[in-house]
Amino acid sequence: MWTLLLLALLVGVRAGVEDGGIIGGHVVAPHSKPWMASLFSKERKKQTCGGALVSRNFVLTAAHCSINHFSDVYVVLGVQNTAKPEPSWQTFRSVTPHSRAYDSKTREHDIVLLKLSKPAVLNHMVQVIPLPSRARDIAAGTVCSVAGWGWTQVDGPMSNVLREVNVTVVDNAVCKEELGLGRRLKDSMLCAGKHNEGKDAGVNDSGGPLVCDGRVEGIVSHGTVKSPPGVYTRVSKYLEWIKKTLGNSG
Repeated sequence: MWTLLLLALLVGVRAGVEDGGIIGGHVVAPHSKPWMASLFSKERKKQTCGGALVSRNFVLTAAHCSINHFSDVYVVLGVQNTAKPEPSWQTFRSVTPHSRAYDSKTREHDIVLLKLSKPAVLNHMVQVIPLPSRARDIAAGTVCSVAGWGWTQVDGPMSNVLREVNVTVVDNAVCKEELGLGRRLKDSMLCAGKHNEGKDAGVNDSGGPLVCDGRVEGIVSHGTVKSPPGVYTRVSKYLEWIKKTLGNSG
């Protein structure tokens, strides 16, 4: 029932031009990113963010994705095409947020764990993605990937189908200069995507995982859609908090 309601609201309602997405990427093989989660807002009648399943009970996403403290957010797992429901879809219509003290001005601590209303059923289309093995910095030049259902080109159409793009991690000092962020770029953030690559994630892909060597190392946070690099929350900086939350909440 809830899957059908979700589909009825999704079809025919596309995001406005303020939204961004996977620029310069490609469609992924069906269900090849089984950890991907789609966050859907009933109030806005559209998918608003992505996320990553990090345990059977929790999805990791960005704190700025909050709408009414996530009270109207549905989490859907097993999604390849948002316009074509499949038996693989698992829909959770209530979630409980566990967050740090997100600062909307500095964009610091842009991270939240959403506890699902019931444990996800794991199969070949729904899987947990590993966390970083330890607190560490990802070296500049490392090629990672980010996925989502956003723009296929700047100011272009949105994609119903999950797409991904490879992005290169950029040194924070370089990122500060290119984006003019100065002290606003914290150690808890990392940058990925180069000007000459023409590849990036955007607003509608917020909350999605930056995957490096098979682990979720970043969360799509902010930046300028039309000008990479993008800024990501550095997951390893929050590893202790994440593990404690997962352990305490089941």
